[in-house]
Amino acid sequence: MKKSEVVSLIKECILEVGKFEYPRGSSILPLGTVNLQTGSSKYFNIYTTWDDGTVEVWETPKNTKVLVFTAGKSHQKPGTIQQFYHDQTFRVYGRWTFIESIENVKMKTLIPKYGKSLLGYTYK
Repeated sequence: MKKSEVVSLIKECILEVGKFEYPRGSSILPLGTVNLQTGSSKYFNIYTTWDDGTVEVWETPKNTKVLVFTAGKSHQKPGTIQQFYHDQTFRVYGRWTFIESIENVKMKTLIPKYGKSLLGYTYK
């Protein structure tokens, strides 16, 4: 490859990088499966790490329920639709519908409605 071709290719790549746009919506990171009974997740225990936050329950377009953890209180209203994307890869997860929220320490009360474990995420 000639030097002029390499320079041209580099310039083209720089222009492509400049076209990047962040997805719209809320950035989140996955925690893996969260056990609502024990609080365990792939990375840490929710009950021993985040005792003062809120867990939000969202429904994906595939009708699966997922948890999104936040510091403080949730300000979402049932039926709210929000787009989510991965904080580091920018992969869009999709538009989810908010169902309800509850304090992290009361997460066990969600078991009768949603089962013992759900995928969990955290806002970034």
